[in-house]
Amino acid sequence: MEVINFAFRWVFCLLLREFPMHLSIKLMDYYLVEECYPNELCVYLCLALLMRFSYNLKKMEKMDLLVFLQNLPTFDWGE
Repeated sequence: MEVINFAFRWVFCLLLREFPMHLSIKLMDYYLVEECYPNELCVYLCLALLMRFSYNLKKMEKMDLLVFLQNLPTFDWGE
């Protein structure tokens, strides 16, 4: 059940909660101007995040994995 909650949060919030404010604004701009549907872009972003952190994720237990995915270390990311 926890996986469904985490996935719902990612997709429902369009990943905006996972990034700093300046990147969330940029991401919202992409959602509005891209020719593909926002749900397609959201799926690509989810996959990109999972691939980016796959090395760390493969080593974690289920509960650690869910906590990590709900608090991704993206606070210091730039454009």
